[in-house]
Amino acid sequence: MKNKNSSGRFRQILLNRQSGQSMTEFIIIFPVLLMFMLGAFQFALIFKAKSTLNYATFEAARAASVANATLESMYHGLSRGLMPLFVHGTEAPDLQAGRLEVREIIENNFVLIERINPTTSMFSSHGKDGDTGIEIPNDNLSVRDSAEKDSVNIQDANILKIKVSYCHRLIVPFVKKIFLLIYETYKPEPDNATNISVSDFTSACSNAERAPIVSQAVIRMQSPAYEAWDEVPPAP
Repeated sequence: MKNKNSSGRFRQILLNRQSGQSMTEFIIIFPVLLMFMLGAFQFALIFKAKSTLNYATFEAARAASVANATLESMYHGLSRGLMPLFVHGTEAPDLQAGRLEVREIIENNFVLIERINPTTSMFSSHGKDGDTGIEIPNDNLSVRDSAEKDSVNIQDANILKIKVSYCHRLIVPFVKKIFLLIYETYKPEPDNATNISVSDFTSACSNAERAPIVSQAVIRMQSPAYEAWDEVPPAP
């Protein structure tokens, strides 16, 4: 009888020790697991924003290709493409609210647009005087002289390439700080026309604790590209 009682107490001690060990392991693993779960959720939101930005950037390039590669046309196309991120209904007031939010994003310098191609040197080499200043001809490209000037011919000068950086809002606590530390290494240094200064864009991102997402689009021009570049973003 005594042996049975001793055996029972010993078994109970082992169970208590195992229970304590499991609790210790859970305390150690749970924060790590929680961070992984929150990180996965935030990454999913960023992926959604990146997919929308890819579409919006192409919309901006497509709109600019038929409107002389102007900043105003890029903003209108970009605004239409970004609407799905901010519209949460199908009624007219929902659409209007989303449009106003996109406008606020632009006014707060959360969008940086770079016209990578054509470059300033291409306007100098292939540009002609037009009604609005220097422009790159777009008509009769198939029969135009394809001789290269500054290593670029007239056909290549009629390719529009833009780059859009968008400051995306991070909403997941704790993980937000980690993502911001990662994105601190992103320092855009464009050599081309931009809608705002790079310093304004980076300051707006960091002050609002937002992370930049980048997308590019390439399309052939369907109209003469104007060298003139608006300095103030127009209302979408």
